[in-house]
Amino acid sequence: GISWMMTSGIQKHYIYSLLIEPFAFIKLWVYFVIFSLVREPERFRKNLLIIAYINLFLLMITTISGLYAANGRVLNYVGLGISGAMWIPLIILHAFISDGKKRTFFIVTSILFVGFVAIYGNRGSLIAILGFLVFCFLRYTQMKRKFTIASFIAIVAIIIHMFQDALTTFLISKISSLGLFSRNMNLLISGQLSYTTHRTDEIWVRVIDAIKSNWLTGYGLCYDRVLNGSIDIYAHNLALEVMLSFGVIVGTILLLAHFGIGVKNCIKIKDKEWEYLFTPFYIVSTLLLMFNNSFCLLSSFWIPYGVYFALHKSKKTSEKSKLGGAEL
Repeated sequence: GISWMMTSGIQKHYIYSLLIEPFAFIKLWVYFVIFSLVREPERFRKNLLIIAYINLFLLMITTISGLYAANGRVLNYVGLGISGAMWIPLIILHAFISDGKKRTFFIVTSILFVGFVAIYGNRGSLIAILGFLVFCFLRYTQMKRKFTIASFIAIVAIIIHMFQDALTTFLISKISSLGLFSRNMNLLISGQLSYTTHRTDEIWVRVIDAIKSNWLTGYGLCYDRVLNGSIDIYAHNLALEVMLSFGVIVGTILLLAHFGIGVKNCIKIKDKEWEYLFTPFYIVSTLLLMFNNSFCLLSSFWIPYGVYFALHKSKKTSEKSKLGGAEL
């Protein structure tokens, strides 16, 4: 409400289009609502895993067939990367927490899907997925296996580095033969894979200057769109977007609360089933928002809050049941 009163006409239009307009509201909040109703996290997660495989295989089919495109024949790499980043972490998680043949299956399919996003997706999504992979390695791998896995990764990295040119040439030829666009391969060839785009650098400079000009109260939601003159151009960084919207003081409090909830439910939580449901979406969406997208657009950002709400509702129900049993 405060954000709405503080804003200009064009800013109100952006807020309405992204948050309040019926279709946008449903698109942004549907995952929060669904996950907030979860009662059996293990069963829900296993059903979600099936959905993940269906979505990812469909994504691969539509991409290879040339149907997943935007602007003519150019691949919609940002949409593809974000779609992959939403579902792949669930499979990576099961590669760490499963045993036997199931683990082998999850490992193989994780490699397949991560490779797919590495070639066809955007860099921000790939970094978010790899960040979750590191978390799983540190969190769910036994100490005896850590050295073995780390050694294997180091050997693979050395081999890739040694044959980087040949591997890149092979991948480019295969992608070209399919008639598809790979932005990451083009950036790799030009030596710009590790650099931010000029547009992102310019956006960050404008946003930081605006924060300095009104650091106390901020400008309300969607002001990054006003700065950049388009509803499709956002701050490309969660911390900057929050501080621009709410000011440095309130923004810092909100960010600390967000990270505090993350630590509590990713590391300190005792119930593993709720942790398994919370961590993939929290870690990936948070990392993703550090490089691109916006919390006003990224539906998966609100999934862990739905899980958090469902977890606390489950705890209250359990406590009431115990109290009722004690009274009897």
